[in-house]
Amino acid sequence: MRPPVLIIAEAGVNHNGSIALAKKLIDAAFDAGVDIVKFQTFKAANLVSKDAVKASYQ
Repeated sequence: MRPPVLIIAEAGVNHNGSIALAKKLIDAAFDAGVDIVKFQTFKAANLVSKDAVKASYQ
């Protein structure tokens, strides 16, 4: 017998650090019928060198 298929919604970093917005994303995903909502958090300072050249729009 095959295991059930789980549908995962990727919320990513679209919560912008807001718990309230994250909860709204969870509610919207639930309303869409997903089983799991995946979030990400990170600190930009841990990803980019302090000496990195900035783009013209930064």
